[in-house]
Amino acid sequence: MPLRIGLRKEVNPETSDMTRPTLGWLNSVWAWKVRSEAPPPQPEETNIIHRPFLLIRLTLRILGLVPFSYVKGAYQLRWLSLAAVHTILVMLWFTALVITTAVGISRLFNSDFFSDSQNHTMELMGVGIIASCLLNAWVDAINILYYGRLFCDFMNSWHRLAKDTGLNPTVGLRRSSCIHSFFLFAFVVAMVISSVIGPPAMLLQIIKRLAQVILLIPEDWLEENTLTVKVALAVVSIVVCHVYMSYKGSLLIFVSACKMLKNVLKDWRTQLTNALDAIWRECEGEGRQTSVVGFNQLVHSHWRVVTMVRHTEKLFSVTLQCFYASQVVTMCLELYLVAYRVGMQTHYERGEALWQSLIITQTFVVFLLVSIQASAVYEEVGNSPRARLLQCHVTRGLVYFRAARTTRNSKLA
Repeated sequence: MPLRIGLRKEVNPETSDMTRPTLGWLNSVWAWKVRSEAPPPQPEETNIIHRPFLLIRLTLRILGLVPFSYVKGAYQLRWLSLAAVHTILVMLWFTALVITTAVGISRLFNSDFFSDSQNHTMELMGVGIIASCLLNAWVDAINILYYGRLFCDFMNSWHRLAKDTGLNPTVGLRRSSCIHSFFLFAFVVAMVISSVIGPPAMLLQIIKRLAQVILLIPEDWLEENTLTVKVALAVVSIVVCHVYMSYKGSLLIFVSACKMLKNVLKDWRTQLTNALDAIWRECEGEGRQTSVVGFNQLVHSHWRVVTMVRHTEKLFSVTLQCFYASQVVTMCLELYLVAYRVGMQTHYERGEALWQSLIITQTFVVFLLVSIQASAVYEEVGNSPRARLLQCHVTRGLVYFRAARTTRNSKLA
């Protein structure tokens, strides 16, 4: 066999032994390169009011008064979400209770209910108080569904406001939220304990009358001392507690909004004072401070704060009108309930005095809380025009001072 020395085998590029790269392989290599060179993902930005507002949102979520959800650092309204469906069902439930209560009250007035006025007057006042709470809770549920998307934008605007202007609306918000939620649940727990220990006769009669009015249960059937009747009365008590908590709990969002408005208005006035002090130091030749907020940003911040005030008025105007219209009547009925009972000069049971004192205390505390928080915002808003007037006068005086100083220096030169 002849030897072939120095000969090389020809390589045909069409029939290479090596696997040639395909388009899919190149795409995978490019995707890997892009992923390796891409910056690491940034952590999700948390809304500034999410944690301070969490307890109130969970409380209202249990009651069915929060249709929006917290998703990816923002509040969103999704009509098919569990929160929105829960709120819609609660609103429909309140609507049915309003209809049955109207029918029950009309039947009550057409019966011989007022034949024994001494015993039935207390029951009638109890029915009037709960009917007032039911009407307010129904209006609040409709209002929060009607302004659902505006509520989401309102909650998200607080984060944008704090991020763009440096104003902090969350000062003391978590502490006040915990106190208000604890106060609401403590009242319900105290009422449950008072009922479990042994409901007073008058409270039991009011619950039976509410079962007849709200759930349209026949009066003759309620007189039977059976397990079914006790279960029915327990259901009525749960319904009344849910209505009462929904009525009072819906005001927690307004109280928190007033707290945040007060905080940002106070911070804005502090920024204005610092800006004026910086101008005064600059005129005196101490140099300009770079950390002071400029007047252009102050004007823009004030406009955004005023916008938040207007949104608060729009969202809660109906709630506050119904609250004050019914709260005055409710307080008068509760006080008359105690005065009437004391004026009868009959034996006043300890349990009856306990639950009446709890109801009156809770009613007056909520009334004062809403009024004080709203008036605090009004005082801060009232100080803003005076602050702007002060800004104009001080700025004008500084301009005159600077001009006079320039003229004096030119004459000396």
